[in-house]
Amino acid sequence: MHGSVLRGLAARLALATTVLATTVLALTVTGASAQDAAASAALKTEIETLNRQMEAAFNRGDLLGVAAFYADDSRLLGPGQVVTGRTNVNEYWTKLKAPRSWTLDVLEVGGSRDSAWQWGRSTLVTGPEGKTNTSIVEFILLWKRQPSGDLKIYVDMYVSPPRPRKEPDKLSPPSAPAAVPASPSAPDAGR
Repeated sequence: MHGSVLRGLAARLALATTVLATTVLALTVTGASAQDAAASAALKTEIETLNRQMEAAFNRGDLLGVAAFYADDSRLLGPGQVVTGRTNVNEYWTKLKAPRSWTLDVLEVGGSRDSAWQWGRSTLVTGPEGKTNTSIVEFILLWKRQPSGDLKIYVDMYVSPPRPRKEPDKLSPPSAPAAVPASPSAPDAGR
């Protein structure tokens, strides 16, 4: 009788140990997932805040303020151009004439606290009243945490989204272009 009682207790103890280990493992994994979700949310909030600050700098005409969001060793890659380093990034932004408004849409954010990426859409308006130029581009930013603790743009790569094509049977006769061409004073039509 003692043998069967001991075997029963051992089986219950083994079951209790398995349940306890499984519960601890589940809580650990859930905790890690919750921590990952909290870190991802914090990163997205930080990047969205930086985007709002960049918009504010542009919208008040502070183009050097916009350039300050880029790391000193950053690269800006647009159609037909590569801009590298602090001096050239400053020049890129300060060449824009008559800044009017800038809206940045944060579409997706990922990566880590120290090395993040952002996919977004930029709608930038420049030019004098009545002759404005609106540029809409999609972009990928690579953000890098600096020794100061600030996130700065390390790589900014942007392209104009493709325009929808008309089907061959619905083509209209040739006409003047619908879009206003980029101003020759703007560094690039894409920004």
